[in-house]
Amino acid sequence: MKKVLIVLGVIILVLGAAWGLFMLRFDQLRVYLVTEFPRVTNVDMTQVADGVYNGKAGDFVCTVDLDVTVKDQKIAGVKINDQMCGGPQYDAKDMTNRIVAAQSPKTDAVSGATGSSKVIMIAVYDALTKKK
Repeated sequence: MKKVLIVLGVIILVLGAAWGLFMLRFDQLRVYLVTEFPRVTNVDMTQVADGVYNGKAGDFVCTVDLDVTVKDQKIAGVKINDQMCGGPQYDAKDMTNRIVAAQSPKTDAVSGATGSSKVIMIAVYDALTKKK
């Protein structure tokens, strides 16, 4: 009986530590979004040459790597190369379509996927504003 209690105590301790580490990293993602998302604004597309621009954004449980295609000073498309966030129900295509329709990295987030949507908007903004 004593061994069972010790084993149970160790299991609870390990699970508690794992949960604490997860919450710490998750909070880092929250801080990342709070500091990075306010930078996302409309981009003067007359200053962006035609081409394909790569953008990356995110932290911990939500990251994205994407390419933004610019043609005739317009956002012609956004292609997600790699994404780790949003869960199986999250459709990044809806978010990328919104960005193309708005012609801006800053648009309404997909309902229920605010963090995932914000990471995509940050990556698009970074792609369009970094020097090639």
